[in-house]
Amino acid sequence: MKRKTALSTKFTKLEDELKNLWEEAEHTEGMDEGRYNELLKEKDDLISKLKEFEGKLQEKSSQFEDMQKQYEDIEKEYMILYKQQQEQK
Repeated sequence: MKRKTALSTKFTKLEDELKNLWEEAEHTEGMDEGRYNELLKEKDDLISKLKEFEGKLQEKSSQFEDMQKQYEDIEKEYMILYKQQQEQK
């Protein structure tokens, strides 16, 4: 979750920096194309990482839900067995 937040923060900073560069470009004749391309590549990389982490988070959430259901089933089975044992006494 921290990585996702960190990536989101970095992505937002890059977007802001890109907006600032666009504004500067409007006031100047040219813009450093290399820096612009570097920012675009970094942005794409961050978006890819963010999607990857979102996928992992969704997978872990699904696994957690499955484990929770298994726990509830085991708990129900335990209660049934416990009641049967109490009835035998």
